[in-house]
Amino acid sequence: MVIRPPSPSLSLFALLAVFMISSAPAAERTAERYVVSRWGMEDGLPQSSVNDILQTRDGYIWFSTHGGLVRFDGTAFTTFDRNNTPGMRSDRLLGLFEASDGALWLSSEDGFMEFRDGRCTPYLIVHDGLVYSPSMVAQDARGVMWLSVNGVPYRRMGDRFERQNVRTDTALARRATDDPGGVWLMHDFDLLRTVGDTIVRVADLRGRLSSTVREGVEHPAGSGVVYMATNGDGVARYEEGRLTLYSESEGLTSRFALRVIPDRGGGLWTVCYNGIARWNGDGFAPFDEVPANGQDQITSIMKDGEGNYWIGTPNRGLFRVRPSPLWTIGSADGLKNTKMLSLTRRRDGTFLFATNCGGVYEWSGGRAVPSAVNAFLPNLCVWSVFEDSKGRFWFGAQVLYRTSSLTSPGRMFDSTDGFTGRDVFAVTEDSRGIIWIGCLNGLFRYDGERFRRYSTADGLSYNDVRTIVEDAS
Repeated sequence: MVIRPPSPSLSLFALLAVFMISSAPAAERTAERYVVSRWGMEDGLPQSSVNDILQTRDGYIWFSTHGGLVRFDGTAFTTFDRNNTPGMRSDRLLGLFEASDGALWLSSEDGFMEFRDGRCTPYLIVHDGLVYSPSMVAQDARGVMWLSVNGVPYRRMGDRFERQNVRTDTALARRATDDPGGVWLMHDFDLLRTVGDTIVRVADLRGRLSSTVREGVEHPAGSGVVYMATNGDGVARYEEGRLTLYSESEGLTSRFALRVIPDRGGGLWTVCYNGIARWNGDGFAPFDEVPANGQDQITSIMKDGEGNYWIGTPNRGLFRVRPSPLWTIGSADGLKNTKMLSLTRRRDGTFLFATNCGGVYEWSGGRAVPSAVNAFLPNLCVWSVFEDSKGRFWFGAQVLYRTSSLTSPGRMFDSTDGFTGRDVFAVTEDSRGIIWIGCLNGLFRYDGERFRRYSTADGLSYNDVRTIVEDAS
């Protein structure tokens, strides 16, 4: 047995950390907590603009910025730009897409590029003398890439992208929506679907939408349900000809939606000009962990393989929102005294909290309520609380108290029982069923019949015992 006499504050922190990380039932967590980190130019980003975020299959996280392509390996940022990347036409990157062969495709302000092995290959798409980048990129089940460029669909054919004519054919549209190998493209009021080497109009949304579509995604994949970000109608949901609109009253932060983004956990996010929201099955719920207002807009969000959310902004760099294993119980949860001194997990999965002169609280169903045991305790300044393997409750204060029920009287131990401890700071039970009590004047061992005291005369480095831990040996 290892006995350590750390400071009371250190002991309390360790106890609370164990409770918060591993013990609190998930059902009792009323809201998920997050830790937010931010990276900017001072941390290695070439620019404060993060326009798109992607985690590739090898685990790297990539960012498109107005200062080049950025890779994050978990520790440091590496920038690929015109100075160090052959073939890169522009550093002002907008969108990212990972193809099935591992290539990374970059939309920029000066064309579309394939990034592979540290080099870029431009694929120029020119309209009326102007070079365009796609607003949407998709890849069908055969590995063929499709683009929506300035409202026109393109298909990759060898080493170039060729403009495609849109078919209008009801039977072909039905066949396309039934074909799981196709992809969806959309622009303005047209909802398009590919089938083989053909692209067909599935729906013309003129008259059904008052504003144009920016982009969209099928969610869940293969379901035939399409969510579209619009320039004034919020998010439009299309399913088998039915169109449903979601706006501020359904949880969006604005009716001006910029993007709809699925995550690897099955979630769906909407990025609006002033915030982000997550689909909950019936509508959207705002995600307020990163403030978004006129100065702090959001451009993109991505959930990585570890469950972290990466959020890009146009002027404040990059945020990572990490789900926190820690959460705090306070006055809003029922505690009238928040000076916590000890806690124990009961055998039924609930908890007892001991406070500094506020008595004992029971934690159950997400609330802390004063325990009935307070009516029987000799002192409400409770420094330690513990339930042993026999279901008995031990309370340490200026005296040692034990009860078999929280709703009926128990008993105190004193010198007539052989217990001479003063100010009981710790109570625990070892693997053999022995009760150990840490006091201001030493360590006490109780085998169910008698107490034995240990002090500096027996090898303790200090008589004031605040914490007791049994090690693996």
